[in-house]
Amino acid sequence: MGRITRSPPKPKPKFVHEMRVSAVDADEPWIWEEAAHIGGLMGYKRRGRWPSIAVLFDTPEKAEEFRRRKELWQREREAARNRLRPCPIALKYEAAALGLHAVVWGLSTGIIRDVVQAYRRARYDCSSHGVANFAAALVIVERCRWLDTDAGRDRARNMAEHMLVYIEKRHRDWFWRGLEGEHHLYAFQFHK
Repeated sequence: MGRITRSPPKPKPKFVHEMRVSAVDADEPWIWEEAAHIGGLMGYKRRGRWPSIAVLFDTPEKAEEFRRRKELWQREREAARNRLRPCPIALKYEAAALGLHAVVWGLSTGIIRDVVQAYRRARYDCSSHGVANFAAALVIVERCRWLDTDAGRDRARNMAEHMLVYIEKRHRDWFWRGLEGEHHLYAFQFHK
């Protein structure tokens, strides 16, 4: 009988090229799908738990591909978060546009005169800006009945404030003559 020889054992692949994944990102299922896809037949290994997990590949090209895809995913995730946050500059432009609309509408309809008179009448009796601003906003609400809701009244107060700032800027001495309380419209400091 002849001698039985075995074939030499296959060398085990060495997973020495690692990429780190944070423990938070490790909860994302796509990461492990991508690692399996990139690893191919050889696969990949995981090592570690917290604060980060090492994903080990057999070639540096696979590790680099995994790093590239992970960074791309992180950039897309950050861009999605940024889209949820409103741009502060756009908010300022929107507020300025609404204020300009209020002033132009007030001048074109002539209601700005009634708004200023209502404000000044209320300030003669009370030194508080809020009460007087509410009286001025009621003039707008009476003219535009569709503003007779909570959100509409807030919009009317905002419109009245912009109209008052416009008139106060152009006729400061006349505007404050004889009125009680502090002589500035503090609600819109950016108009100065």
